[in-house]
Amino acid sequence: MKRSICVVILVLLGIGACCPSMVSETLEQSARTISFCTLSEQQDRYKGVLVTLRVRVKSFRHGTSIGDSSCPKRMVALIPRQSAVGTSSVTHFYQFLREHRLSQMPILATITGRLAADSDSGLVKHDVVFELESVSDVSEGNQPMRP
Repeated sequence: MKRSICVVILVLLGIGACCPSMVSETLEQSARTISFCTLSEQQDRYKGVLVTLRVRVKSFRHGTSIGDSSCPKRMVALIPRQSAVGTSSVTHFYQFLREHRLSQMPILATITGRLAADSDSGLVKHDVVFELESVSDVSEGNQPMRP
């Protein structure tokens, strides 16, 4: 019995190590897709829940925030989840932000992650942050937002 459990764990670890894209796809498939406005209005309901959002991203000197033009007064700080720091989608996303930080065009992205209480993530203190786990469909421009 213990041997079977060990074999299953080793297989799962092997899949996670060898095929991060497969893990990322599974992550995005299990996340619930909602609008940013819904997330920001119901923060307690979605805290800790894996969600996928289509958002506008704003990069500042001391951090990054996400929002939506449908609810313009609401912004949430964006930080990479510690386990996602080395993933290619998150790395490419932050590289894209660095390359386009002076642009006047909005940055749009589909992101997957969780709302969490801020754990002193930087120079600016926030009540909640969105912990980024994966990113897809990053673009620059005025494309319509879709949930």
